[in-house]
Amino acid sequence: MNFIIENENDEDPTEEDIIVLYNLVDGACKKSYGFFAAKLAGVPNAIVKDASSAGKLLEEQQKKFKENQTKLIAAQKHVQTLQKLRELCSREMNVIEITKLIEVL
Repeated sequence: MNFIIENENDEDPTEEDIIVLYNLVDGACKKSYGFFAAKLAGVPNAIVKDASSAGKLLEEQQKKFKENQTKLIAAQKHVQTLQKLRELCSREMNVIEITKLIEVL
């Protein structure tokens, strides 16, 4: 489905006017038009605006969560490496074992 968007407004989607073109094309829409559908259904603008704000906040939080999750995974890998190193260093090793350990790390 394609759309013609008049008055496109990323800050306030309730100000947009959309003409729906019933022509199927490959691919996905670049953004959701659920707020426009709510507007067409007669949902009051104040509610649509609040929902839009909540949606933007959720997207921002989701992005931060993914960034933090990536950092956490990297930190966990570092901890595992340090734990292995601590375990190996707790026993006596000869030069060959130390060299092999350095190559692995």
